[in-house]
Amino acid sequence: VDAGRLGLAGWPPPLIAASDLTLLITRSSWPARAGATSWAKTLRTQFAGVGGLSRLGVLLVDEERRWPMP
Repeated sequence: VDAGRLGLAGWPPPLIAASDLTLLITRSSWPARAGATSWAKTLRTQFAGVGGLSRLGVLLVDEERRWPMP
């Protein structure tokens, strides 16, 4: 499930809390990583040991490399 951007109106904390795994996806730039680090800390604090947040991962998306579309 794509929970959308964190912190905006309508983001689903109950869905995140009930997940088996939470994957925080961010771009690979330093500003994006800094924001993701802040959100990871917030998520860990808010959902400490609950559901998918006990298994929190990060996926970095490289801004510079584009995959060709067929």
